[in-house]
Amino acid sequence: MSNIERYLKTKCKQTAVYWPAPEPDEYGKNVYGTPYEIPCLWSGSKTLIKNDNGQEVVSKAKVHVINDLDDQGMIWKGKLDDLTEDEKANPILVKDAFEIKEFIKIPSFRGGYNRMALI
Repeated sequence: MSNIERYLKTKCKQTAVYWPAPEPDEYGKNVYGTPYEIPCLWSGSKTLIKNDNGQEVVSKAKVHVINDLDDQGMIWKGKLDDLTEDEKANPILVKDAFEIKEFIKIPSFRGGYNRMALI
């Protein structure tokens, strides 16, 4: 583990629930992957980014993480135990769950990566 990853691991004391990006099921309907908890550092910092259509939009927050995440996955600040079974199956039902607009993975000069989800 690199220095940046060790540092982030000490700072990521919050918990979030992450749903991998949706993929088609056997009927062609997009469904999100199985949710799981991840350590994170949730920052209210806003960032100007471009959406899929090339338009500039402002992200609501930055979420620093220690694992790779998917663009279009969903993330919610909280714990799995606080969600109903319906919410676990469909993050759209979760109040204050956000789609990851952009996932950034920046290599560090000392090895490892700084990972950040913009929501």
